Amino acid sequence: MRIAHVSDVHIHRRKGLNHYNILYTLFNAFNTRIDLNLLDDLISDLKTLKEKGELDHVLITGDITNTYHSEEFKVFIEKFKQLDDSDWYESKFLSVVPGNHDRGHFGNFSKKFLRRIYPDRFKNKDLHPIVKSFGNNIVLILIDSTGEFPLSNLLLGSLGKIDRRQYKRLLETLRRNKDKFKILALHHHPLIIPYYRRAAQLTVLRKARKYLIDFYSLGVDLILHGHRHYPFNWIHEPTPLSSHKMTVICASSVARATQHYTNIFNAYNVYHIEDNKVTIRQRGYIDGQYKWLE
Repeated sequence: MRIAHVSDVHIHRRKGLNHYNILYTLFNAFNTRIDLNLLDDLISDLKTLKEKGELDHVLITGDITNTYHSEEFKVFIEKFKQLDDSDWYESKFLSVVPGNHDRGHFGNFSKKFLRRIYPDRFKNKDLHPIVKSFGNNIVLILIDSTGEFPLSNLLLGSLGKIDRRQYKRLLETLRRNKDKFKILALHHHPLIIPYYRRAAQLTVLRKARKYLIDFYSLGVDLILHGHRHYPFNWIHEPTPLSSHKMTVICASSVARATQHYTNIFNAYNVYHIEDNKVTIRQRGYIDGQYKWLE
């Protein structure tokens, strides 16, 4: 199975003088936004891989919008429906989870995200986790990590948390699929990305240590997330005490070139999963087109 992991698209359509644009001036993290021409190139690249039979699924791990504006959701849907115009809740080709930029300032989940992305099911407060099976061996589990009000709204909503009811259902789902290759997809990072030092503890997923212990003990094989805009992977190798291997991967942002002295430009990951082994490759935007990065 081959999965394209796209994250932190940050479509921006809000104009005029408003508190969002003031925040852009004050906080560099809110300046990230994708050029719509680049977004068209991204969609074209994903369509090309799909048509060549080199891609089985597209996973988007949050922050599809920049300011939670209705027009931003509209643009996202118009663009990504070109890849798959079916019901995304049941789609075998496209999956998306919410990020902190996709939720409002109040409430326990992103109502506008659910209403736009899952219009026939958004009234279901217990929608997540969403489970998708591929063949007899692989299961993809989508988690909403945008948390509970008010804790999720600290530091402009960058703090993540999995609410208790969802987490209980998640653990039950993992137990039911104990013999399968299990992939968890969420927005917030459960590990502190190594380069990031300033206020790192205040933006990582809350209760991350407990979550990772539970995930490992229940045999999660792969955790995919975004949020930090910096490509990173961590592998827990088998030990004399446990034969299980768990991998955590953070995708870079497709909204702009990754900062902090890397050569990753508007990139996304492609994973090849075969015989419970994961191979990672990246496609980045170089010289006006997406290319494989070596």
